[in-house]
Amino acid sequence: MKKNILLVDDDEALCNLLAEIISESGFNYDLASNGKIAFDLYVKNKYDLIVTDMKMPVMDGRELIETIRSDKKDKPIPILITSAYIGVNEVKDLLDIGATYFLNKPFDKNDIIEYVNKGLGLNG
Repeated sequence: MKKNILLVDDDEALCNLLAEIISESGFNYDLASNGKIAFDLYVKNKYDLIVTDMKMPVMDGRELIETIRSDKKDKPIPILITSAYIGVNEVKDLLDIGATYFLNKPFDKNDIIEYVNKGLGLNG
């Protein structure tokens, strides 16, 4: 069964690029332009991984992580953060509140595939 990934970023071009990479890698995906839309999708659907930007309107990545981690679903979902604008201390803080991995922007196709596979528990 194909893995389902939720991609969250307010940068439409980047979101479309991520979607293309994820699709080419054989995964299903949904797109959200902010954390509020992402959380609504998360509640309605089953995802195996969330890839989220940090700086977004309405609900940012930090709020999304906190909201998801406060939700009492059976199994915690891996969350991969992507950002170009946060420092080491903020990354540590985000990992402490429930993010699983951090990938600095800009990243290349191989980086995102590596982290997605890692988040999904796949080799490769």
